[in-house]
Amino acid sequence: MSDDFFSASWLDLREAADARARSPLLLARLARAVESAETVNVVDLGCGTGANLRALAPRCGATQRWWLLDHDARLLDELPARMRDWCTRCGWSLRAVPHDALRMQLRGSGHDIEVETRVVDIGHGLVALPAGRPLLITASALLDLASRNWIVQLVAQCAAVRAMFYFALSYDGRLSFDPPLADDAWLREQVNLHQCGNKGFGPALGPAAAAFTRQMLDDAGYHCETLPSNWHLDASQSALQRQLLAGWAQAAREIATDSAARVGRWLAARLQAVERGDSQLVVGHLDLFAMPAGMHAFT
Repeated sequence: MSDDFFSASWLDLREAADARARSPLLLARLARAVESAETVNVVDLGCGTGANLRALAPRCGATQRWWLLDHDARLLDELPARMRDWCTRCGWSLRAVPHDALRMQLRGSGHDIEVETRVVDIGHGLVALPAGRPLLITASALLDLASRNWIVQLVAQCAAVRAMFYFALSYDGRLSFDPPLADDAWLREQVNLHQCGNKGFGPALGPAAAAFTRQMLDDAGYHCETLPSNWHLDASQSALQRQLLAGWAQAAREIATDSAARVGRWLAARLQAVERGDSQLVVGHLDLFAMPAGMHAFT
């Protein structure tokens, strides 16, 4: 889809829907798995403006160190302001490390968290992990953009350091629309074909990525669990609906290049439903949590 789907404004728009959709059971599994760690070292791949940290940090132990990696320096430039606003809402404090704009310290609710951001293009091969063995490698809304080879390398790197693995909100190909239109299934098919294009990691696995990643982790000896983390969008999320519909229409035009008029009619009807306040969308996602053999959080 367009670059709008990787912009700070898009990430802001989707963050609340993501937070509601994450599997509470897997979040609880993760919290229990790290509760006895002296320091929870976390590598966040494709971190954007820090939404994954905001979702996980309150659940991840008293002492944490995060490395936030993203290829887009503009998103990382936006991250401190987003973190400061979040800390204010939570009653936490944030301090930038003197003379180092890429580091922050968060304090609050018994948590002591160091954050370091790095501009890294993870799409061109995984980078060396930061010093200190990571306990957790995580990302949000990333797996469906990744290629088979990239995921194989990622799993091998996780297994080599026996890191836990929490990847949230991977699109799994399910889209449903209410009220229904005749072209909904056709449009979904075009979107899912588009999802398998190159998103910066090579040919993406798209909707098949979460299942493939789980198989790779199973083969590497991990204990894995996947659970739904679907968006359920109603009239209260009209802005998010409009941007999604426009993005899906653009994707369909890029795949079905001779069907612009058909896509346009579908989009106009869908947007009319949004304006009437009776549009409801379900977007299928999966959360995946995996632990190396010998660790136990699945009881």
